[in-house]
Amino acid sequence: MPFHLLVVDDEAHSRKLLRMVLRQGDYNFLEAESGEQALQIMETQRVDLLLLDLMMPHPNGFDVILTMRKSETLARSPSSWPARPRRRTTSSGVWSWERSTTSRSPVGV
Repeated sequence: MPFHLLVVDDEAHSRKLLRMVLRQGDYNFLEAESGEQALQIMETQRVDLLLLDLMMPHPNGFDVILTMRKSETLARSPSSWPARPRRRTTSSGVWSWERSTTSRSPVGV
């Protein structure tokens, strides 16, 4: 059974690039061009993995995550988002998120 990936990005070429990179896997791609559209899709369809652009126009990716946490339905969705994320910038200037533990394991980019 394929995994259902929801790719959320306001730029169509970024969504297409992710599909191209991941095309080898057994995935069913869902796409959203806004945070609002992503929330609507997650309310009505199965999503196994959310690939979310954080820097979109309102609602941005951070707003989507906060809305998910507040929603009774979406809060129970499988998630690797930490309870208390901490942002850091890598040497290349890319933001990543870490759990607030001693292991400091990365959660997402």
